[in-house]
Amino acid sequence: MPIRDFSTPAFASGGVRLALARRDDVNRNQYMLVLATGYGMAETRKGATLNCTTSSSAANAPALSPAGHPLIWFDANWDREPGDSTFPEGGLLNSLLAAEPPVVRLTGRGRTAADKLKGGERVAQEVEILLDEDELAHVCCYCGEPELVDGERWKLCNDTASQPAYCCPTDNRQSEGI
Repeated sequence: MPIRDFSTPAFASGGVRLALARRDDVNRNQYMLVLATGYGMAETRKGATLNCTTSSSAANAPALSPAGHPLIWFDANWDREPGDSTFPEGGLLNSLLAAEPPVVRLTGRGRTAADKLKGGERVAQEVEILLDEDELAHVCCYCGEPELVDGERWKLCNDTASQPAYCCPTDNRQSEGI
């Protein structure tokens, strides 16, 4: 199944191709926004972590919706940067809600969380990621690079369904497993 890429008006008026991915081996419970294609001016293809306060503990693995999609508490690190005006009113969440084709939806649930950066409390919204595991851009568990939408799909290199790990074809350790 191909990577599902999308665009949103918040990024270059919809002219940038984006994808969602699980983070690399640092924390497979977290999801991130990545560039779906190579852009020469970009220093990295990795973007925002969507649920940055979710730990790597197995107890914090995302629950699944009735449709089998991950449910995360949306707490993007880009939205927490002081003075960041990269996104329109409502931040990255509203930008992703405007994506075509749709990639996330609000569940209607929220929870209060401490805001260590700004002090006080904030509300984190629960979001369903509307993608199956095979539609995510995979991130190499060794080098940390995300797949390209037009490139070869990377191979699964473990048997852990809740935290799958993938290996890029250029990494010679892929045959060893994790």
